[in-house]
Amino acid sequence: MSVVGEAAGLGLAAVSLLAGFEGALKGYLLIEGMFDKDNGIRDLALDYRIECEKLRSWGDRFKINAAREENCLLYNEKPQIKRLMAEIFGRIHKLHEEANGYVKEHKAADYAVDYEGLQKPSASFTKFLQANGPEVETLSQAQSSKKQHHRIKWVIKNKAKFEEVVRRLRKANEDLLGLLSIPSLETFNRALPGYVLAFMSGQDLQQTIDSRASKDDLIRQVAQLKLLQLSRDDQNEPTKIERQNLEPTNPAKSATSRDIWIYNLVARVWVEWLEIESTLSPTETHQLRSRIKTLAVMLESAPPTFSMAKCIGYFEDAAHPLRTGIVYSLPIKPAILAPISLLAMITQHASNKSIPEPPLGQKFRLAQTLATALMQLHACNWLHKGFRSDNIIFLTTPGSASASRLEDPKIAGFEYARDVTMQSIGYRPNGSNPLDYYYHPDVTSGFSKTLDLYSLGVVLLELALWRPLSAKIPANRKGSLEAINAVLLETVDGAGLDAEVGTVYADVVRKCLRCDFPSAKYEAEFTCAMNTEVVLQLEQCVA
Repeated sequence: MSVVGEAAGLGLAAVSLLAGFEGALKGYLLIEGMFDKDNGIRDLALDYRIECEKLRSWGDRFKINAAREENCLLYNEKPQIKRLMAEIFGRIHKLHEEANGYVKEHKAADYAVDYEGLQKPSASFTKFLQANGPEVETLSQAQSSKKQHHRIKWVIKNKAKFEEVVRRLRKANEDLLGLLSIPSLETFNRALPGYVLAFMSGQDLQQTIDSRASKDDLIRQVAQLKLLQLSRDDQNEPTKIERQNLEPTNPAKSATSRDIWIYNLVARVWVEWLEIESTLSPTETHQLRSRIKTLAVMLESAPPTFSMAKCIGYFEDAAHPLRTGIVYSLPIKPAILAPISLLAMITQHASNKSIPEPPLGQKFRLAQTLATALMQLHACNWLHKGFRSDNIIFLTTPGSASASRLEDPKIAGFEYARDVTMQSIGYRPNGSNPLDYYYHPDVTSGFSKTLDLYSLGVVLLELALWRPLSAKIPANRKGSLEAINAVLLETVDGAGLDAEVGTVYADVVRKCLRCDFPSAKYEAEFTCAMNTEVVLQLEQCVA
């Protein structure tokens, strides 16, 4: 029975759809790595692999591999929707059969070359020729030339046909996505770069940037940022803003982080200061200056979906040589005085109960946005290293900066951000700082994506309880990250948090605080876990 027939014949239950889905996905895996060294058709193989990752992400989105059938999000779906999905899986399966015919021809051509009188000589004979003449090199060149000739013939004969297969696979994936609701589709698209880019090398990333269609614009943008992280060359220079073009709105006050300045006499901008510790060596100071410039390029290039304020450049403060300002543009709203942080909102409520706590639905939406933003940052191989409530900013007007407004958060606080391949430099939390409760004890050995997720878990807990978690830490526990971590785990281990925000949200917090994720060195598995066990779980939280 065919894959689609099997799915239809079993009443279109979720378990039957799983069979169809797995059959469709396995077809992709049969030609994984195809054309790796053929520059003329490598981009075609890359497009093929991208469609594979889209399907894999779709399966994760619906938990189609759930251990229990009823946990699959398609379990209660309408029969006609399941029928459409089964038909699409059958279409994908048939396209694989067609594609594999072309693959066999390609492989057969290379196989024939090796056995047409151009076999490699024995090791002993090779050693003799290396000592006595250029015959080995000539033989290798002849074999390579003949292989290339066979590949060219394959391209002339089959490339257009294979392109049509990829086009139809893309259409099949689009049809599957068409079955999602608009909010779900937005979440899916934001998660997709993490899947698609996890397996890509620098060459793959460049090809993705050069060849992707406009509908995959976010994939291309994230690929651009990830390639920037890999290259880190001097050609990627951020916009340098001259000090004379900036004027503080309050010259009498000493400059602090997130001050409002005037740029070019008219534009209102927000300046965030990045401080370099005076105790660092000259080499470390130079490395940090270079890192800040790379960070500024990344922030300037980040797409709007990353939930970051729009960076327009950086400037170096001659009066304070160890301080660099990252400059962000502000909306054209003259009434805006200054950005306000999530922690400030929570603290205002703690000290003044007349300021209302936000509705649970707004908390859930904010949690979803923050988790998605961190996942996208990780897709570029960047660590935040300061994911705290005081670094989640809202640009609001006076009187509306209350706890009832949580729309459009901006992630800030990139002072120690770096890409995953860079070595940690400078300050590492140890529990003595008032804001160190956001950090896992393992940060003393270096940061990781998993430890960024721990910080996300602390923010989610603070958001749920709507009170600064510093107030929950007894004086005798402060000064030790291990002791603080124990307090937070005690807070979430009972049923109290479930009663406040529901078990789904509470389970996400517990997972983050327990660092229960695959190692980030397995990028694809880590991305899948973060998407399915954090982002998509939070998406299910409604009020």
